[in-house]
Amino acid sequence: METQTDKGRSEPLRCETCLYWEDFNGVCFCGASPYCADFTDGDDGCHFWQKKEPIALSQADMEGTTTKAVTVSIDDYGMTHCENCGAELLCNECGDMPDRCPQCGAAINWKDIEEA
Repeated sequence: METQTDKGRSEPLRCETCLYWEDFNGVCFCGASPYCADFTDGDDGCHFWQKKEPIALSQADMEGTTTKAVTVSIDDYGMTHCENCGAELLCNECGDMPDRCPQCGAAINWKDIEEA
């Protein structure tokens, strides 16, 4: 991993490119940084910076996924299921339904669901 001690950097050491910066809330989570658990601007930086690597799905993560959006079925008890594999589709702690089936990885088409 690249750190600040690497020579010849073409980009500045900014929080928005750091591995330890959570970009949704703008919070640093590097335990050694003086900014740990603090809100920072993306333009801020410190000497604990490490390069954020792009996230790439492995072949195992891609296995069994489909690009076609599947529809949802509703059983007699009001539970939603993926029509591709039959897995139950449950909301998260915020009440949001998943965009992908947790079991087969298929994209879920929620547009055809009628609200009660």
